[in-house]
Amino acid sequence: MTDLVLCRRFPFPDVNELVARGRPDGVTLRWLANDATPAAARAALAGVDVLMGAWVTGWPFAAGDFPASLRLVQLLSSGYESVDVATLAAAGIPVANIGAANASTVAEHAMALILALLRQLPAQVDLVRGGGWRPAPPARELRGKTVGIVGLGGIGTELARRALAFDTTVRYTSRHRMAAAEAALGVAWAPLGELLATSDVLCLAVPVTPETTGLIGAAELAVMRPSAILVNVSRGAVVDEPALAKALAGGMIAGAGLDVLAAEPPAPDNPLLALPNVLVTPHQAGLSPDAWPRIVTLAWANVVSALAGGEIAHRIG
Repeated sequence: MTDLVLCRRFPFPDVNELVARGRPDGVTLRWLANDATPAAARAALAGVDVLMGAWVTGWPFAAGDFPASLRLVQLLSSGYESVDVATLAAAGIPVANIGAANASTVAEHAMALILALLRQLPAQVDLVRGGGWRPAPPARELRGKTVGIVGLGGIGTELARRALAFDTTVRYTSRHRMAAAEAALGVAWAPLGELLATSDVLCLAVPVTPETTGLIGAAELAVMRPSAILVNVSRGAVVDEPALAKALAGGMIAGAGLDVLAAEPPAPDNPLLALPNVLVTPHQAGLSPDAWPRIVTLAWANVVSALAGGEIAHRIG
């Protein structure tokens, strides 16, 4: 008898193919439709040993839905805010995410947003496409700036390494000081208020939790420098979007690069989309054909270990 893994299908055929090709011997892979109803998802759990997939668009399960056979929920994402981790923990079912498997690609995307905003690349490209040339919007350097990172996990660490290569000063804030990371990277800790007031670039790289929801609101934005830019590659809920739109429109901060929004996709009338000093990308930072093989390999390794009664990496519950 083989072990049964139920995987929620991705809207990306190449990723589904990677998952299928990586299936270990002795494991049966069954697919769950990406748009399956909660009732269909619950019915598909019967006899399942491992549940895999990304659930950022909603978690269809509740207490009592999980079969006795279920030994692991393996996420194919770093975010886990939609998953009912507490209920799974109460049922004795561990939950794991992908750790830092896509941290480098998220950090690169954050750097791209930072550079595009500072260099005013969209405005310069539009100028030339419209038949213009000079004078052009001025391009600012990243060199010599202070980059503040909120959250020094896998993504924050990768971002710090890249920012330091541009001859910047990097400071961070987190719930706990990370002395080993400070020494290894050459970064310094600061409380959030000080980070807001002193950063030329503020990057958000924290998971969304009750503590981080609305972390950056009107009061926090008011502390930032008028020349500062905000980059969010975490989750939209970390930022108070109406407050951010007001701050950007009023010149309280210079710009924002957002890979995530509170509602995705955004409504056409979202005021952030109409502002010339805002770059919005479609929650694409962590999605790269270069990163997916790492993600899938890590996930299947965790599945094999869990089925054998071994250690589970990147456990969050």
